[in-house]
Amino acid sequence: MKKIILVVSLAMAVSASAFAAKKEKKAETTESAATTFKSSSASGPTDIGLGFSTMDSQNSGTGRAVSALFELNDKSAIQVLFAIHGVSPFTFTAGGIYKMNITGNRNTGVHVGGGLSLGTISAGNNIGGAINAAISGANVGSGTSFGVNILPNAGFHFTVPGMDKILFSFDTGLVLAIIGGSVDFGITPYSNLGGLSIHYML
Repeated sequence: MKKIILVVSLAMAVSASAFAAKKEKKAETTESAATTFKSSSASGPTDIGLGFSTMDSQNSGTGRAVSALFELNDKSAIQVLFAIHGVSPFTFTAGGIYKMNITGNRNTGVHVGGGLSLGTISAGNNIGGAINAAISGANVGSGTSFGVNILPNAGFHFTVPGMDKILFSFDTGLVLAIIGGSVDFGITPYSNLGGLSIHYML
């Protein structure tokens, strides 16, 4: 009887030891996978980027504007821009551009999309800057005038090795401008710097 009890006790001890070892190994595997995922995620941009854009004011967007980039997934993002051009009279522009990668990923690739900007323009200003040669002028009257720009666009984006949290992008495309009752359009880079935007990805 004592021998049976001893054998049963040994069997239970061995089973408990094997179960504990298996549980510990599973926990280590899960922790390792989590660490790998975290490391992989940290190697490139995340979901939101803050920065600025050189898009010229009162034409193709918001011009020398503060900018935020919201990544929807690895293939698409929305860039939101806002600028105040002056306070006397008060002029501003706000806009957004949807971008979808046709090749590459969130770090490096070519994108297409479209957007919309709206705002006010002071008297005597042209729809100028980078697209002055492409658009005929459309002077506005006294005071300020409300304007809307429709922006089908294409461009490319990339990061620099060793600076993978800083995303550079360049945009160009068609600008359909509706200002003060005048409608015109042009195809051009969105600024003298090729529609450059720079974002620091959080």
